Amino acid sequence: MKLITSRHAETVLPSEIVLRIELVGISPSVWRRVAVHSEATLEDLHHIIQATMGWYDTHSHDFLVGEVYYRANPSSEDPTTVTVRQERRKKLRLVARETDLFTYIYDWGDEWQHRISVEQIRPRPPQRLAFIEAGERACPPEDCGGIPGYLSALAALDQPKSAAAQEFLAWAGRDFDAARFDRHAANAALSRMHRNRWVGVKLNER
Repeated sequence: MKLITSRHAETVLPSEIVLRIELVGISPSVWRRVAVHSEATLEDLHHIIQATMGWYDTHSHDFLVGEVYYRANPSSEDPTTVTVRQERRKKLRLVARETDLFTYIYDWGDEWQHRISVEQIRPRPPQRLAFIEAGERACPPEDCGGIPGYLSALAALDQPKSAAAQEFLAWAGRDFDAARFDRHAANAALSRMHRNRWVGVKLNER
C-alpha cells in the first residue's frame, strides 16, 4: 500500500500518524518519535505524550494548534483575547490535515514546551493505539524549575560529588541518568494505558 505523506490527504480508513515530539530549549535534544492512531483525540494524545516522555501528569497542560488553544476544561476565566476549545473534541487526523507543526505545553509554572512535528501519515497496523519507534535522552524531573533549573542541574552533575549534584540526585533519584531513555519501558506504559482504557479511541472503528 502506498505511503501517504501529505497532511492534506484524505484519511478514509483509520491510519497511523507519525509524530516527532521534542522538548524546546534543551540541548542535547530530548525527543521521541511515536506513531499514533489517527482517531485519537488531543485528550488521548495528552495521555500518550505523558507516557511517551516520562511525565507524571501532575500539572495542567495546553495544546496550541495554529492560534487555537485546546485544553481539558475551558472556562469563562480563559482570556478573551485567545480562542480556547475542548481537547477531547479534536481528533489528531484533523490536526494533521491542518498543520505540520503544533505545540504541547505542560506545567504552566515550569512551562515545558513540546514541539510536535507531523512526519508521516501511513496505513496503521491493527489494534495499535500508539508505539514509540525511537527517542533519546531522559525526561527532566517534575518541578525542577523548567529549563533554567534543569540546565543548572545538568551542569552540577558534571561534578557528581558536588553538593549541588548530590542534592539534585537525592530529589530526582540516585539512578537518574539524563542520557538514558528506556523505549521498551515507555512502550509498556502505553500498552498498560490502552488496557486500562485511559483513552477514548476505539481501535476497531472503521
